[in-house]
Amino acid sequence: MRFLSHLFLLVCLYPSALYPQATQNRPGADQESKPPSSGVVNQVPMTVTPAFWPLNLKQLVDASDVIIKGEVEAILGSRKQGISAQTDLQISVSQFFKGDKDKLKDRKVIISQHGGRVGNEEFICENDPMMQLGEEYYFFLKADEQKDVPDFGFPRYYIRGIWAGRIRVEDKKIKVKPSQYFARDFHEMSSDDFEYEILTLK
Repeated sequence: MRFLSHLFLLVCLYPSALYPQATQNRPGADQESKPPSSGVVNQVPMTVTPAFWPLNLKQLVDASDVIIKGEVEAILGSRKQGISAQTDLQISVSQFFKGDKDKLKDRKVIISQHGGRVGNEEFICENDPMMQLGEEYYFFLKADEQKDVPDFGFPRYYIRGIWAGRIRVEDKKIKVKPSQYFARDFHEMSSDDFEYEILTLK
């Protein structure tokens, strides 16, 4: 009987522990990431839909103000954004293909990605998995003009078409995701040849 009363109390106080998806629609003010206080981490699945989607590489190049090659150098933390979360990542720029070079003199940019852990909630973007430290990508970017976001001292951008505008490079080979069908002809292409394609289109 004591066990049942404790269980009833748990459900009353923490309904999201049993129904994690309900937290996705819960309103609340933006907040910075904090270490979890205690208890179970509630995994909150989410999906994102790009407002822009290129039909080919030229459209992606034309729609981007800045094109770089870079490596995920640091994961700076997550913050609540409306009913979901965003994570800030620091990218170390190794090559530059388009845009204002003077803004990238420090060879570092900040990019936000949907998802992340805030308190006891972990927002998992099922169709756009979180980038990991050391991963290398070609990034197709535009200036991020969000207000009330942390200032890390480097220019802030967002990725065009969400996952469309970040194309993985691994062992000097292009790795195109199935959802990036506009770029399927570049899968397994050498990075040198892919960079040539970018430069001829910009």
